[in-house]
Amino acid sequence: MKSILQNTFGISILFSLFITLQVKSQNPGMVISELFINPASTDSCKEYVELLVTQNTDFSLTPYTVIVTNNGTANSNGWVSGGALTYAFAITSGTVAAGNVVYVGGSCMAPSGIKLRTINVKYTGGDGGLGNPSASGVFGNGGTNADGVALFKSSVANITSSTVPTDAVFFGTGIGSASLTTTTGYELPVNDLYSGGKLQGSSFFTSDPASDDILTATGLYNTTTNTWTTPRTFSVTLAAAHTAASSVSLTTSASPAVIAFLSNDSTAVESAGSANIYMRLTTSSTFLFC
Repeated sequence: MKSILQNTFGISILFSLFITLQVKSQNPGMVISELFINPASTDSCKEYVELLVTQNTDFSLTPYTVIVTNNGTANSNGWVSGGALTYAFAITSGTVAAGNVVYVGGSCMAPSGIKLRTINVKYTGGDGGLGNPSASGVFGNGGTNADGVALFKSSVANITSSTVPTDAVFFGTGIGSASLTTTTGYELPVNDLYSGGKLQGSSFFTSDPASDDILTATGLYNTTTNTWTTPRTFSVTLAAAHTAASSVSLTTSASPAVIAFLSNDSTAVESAGSANIYMRLTTSSTFLFC
């Protein structure tokens, strides 16, 4: 509702106040913080992905799915190719709190922390019928045709070739035939590493892990703004150096609100909780409140 005020002398004042509201991104719930994809000797049940929880979640109400790839040449089905190319781990039970470090992967993985979903992948296919069992493991080891891990805020049954993951990372010595076209192949998230769309030859990939190497991410995620304050970088460490603490950290600090003015002469002093506004107004025609 707008009200118009005019002074008794017929002189009125015009100014407009604009408050810029930032659209808050959706909290992913979890982010990828570590990958162990190339254990020494037989990979099989030792492989895992470590996730850092960014939001309290009850998986019986909000299911998640982790899908891993073992690429030769990707196909148009992307993450839901199944067979020897992709393998799904469905997370459908349990609760977690923001800050928890959790794991998904093979049934004999080394970490002793919270395991959201484990499968003996040597004998058992992926959840939802997505992926074949494999004695050599289901997490690809990278190479010239990159492999990847994706996290979906969805049940496995509802994921299609165009479903956007909440997080993902590819690794290898090149993208190679993991990329198809701009309209087919692996769907990418919008995060600190990717800007959505399909995986391309120019897309980000991190290093190719050697035997018994862990890919560890370091970064800072803001759970108030749901953005990466410090984007992730990846480094390689030996499996023996694994710790239960994540190298990705969470923060809740927020920037002050953004306020803009259109007036003859104005200044604003902002803080995290308030804004002091100083104006010098001159003769005009109308004074509007919106």
